[in-house]
Amino acid sequence: MKDSPKSLRSTFRISITEGIFAQIFLSLLGPGSVFLTKFGVMLGALPMHFGILSAIGQFSQIFQPLGLLFTRSLESRKKAVIKIITVGRFLGIFYGILPLLFPEYTAIWIFLFLFLCSTSIQAIGGNAWIAWIADIIPLRIRGRFFAVRTQFLMFAGLITGIIGSLFIDLFEGETSVLAVGIRNFFNNPEF
Repeated sequence: MKDSPKSLRSTFRISITEGIFAQIFLSLLGPGSVFLTKFGVMLGALPMHFGILSAIGQFSQIFQPLGLLFTRSLESRKKAVIKIITVGRFLGIFYGILPLLFPEYTAIWIFLFLFLCSTSIQAIGGNAWIAWIADIIPLRIRGRFFAVRTQFLMFAGLITGIIGSLFIDLFEGETSVLAVGIRNFFNNPEF
């Protein structure tokens, strides 16, 4: 598939922009997220639940080959990728309403199930996305494209993680790192 340089630049920009939003999503609602860990604590998760939560991120990756199977015979992978990834990310919306609908013990198990579904669907979509991008980006510049994209995504993930952690820390009261840091700063005699 031959694209013009202008079309490729547009594809680069769109892919990087979407990737930044995807990285923000993963930083907030992906495996290892500070928000999901705090959410588990709020639901009364036991060490077993946290172990399952940690394992789901890795376990869901076994579904990646399904992305190839779903999109291999399609002429245009774009619509399939967008639909698959949208469904996977949309499931994250339901995490927040679980405590309102179910008791804590039930809510944690439903949360873990939804998280498994979400990460598995996104693993399928991620593999399909790689195939779609391979169709668009010429091999001679593919490495450079992924290197630049990864730099932007890593920066977005870093900033989101720091801001998200500070935000979560605000709700810990007097023992929060932020509260202790502010108190120490203003109680410093050298100030």
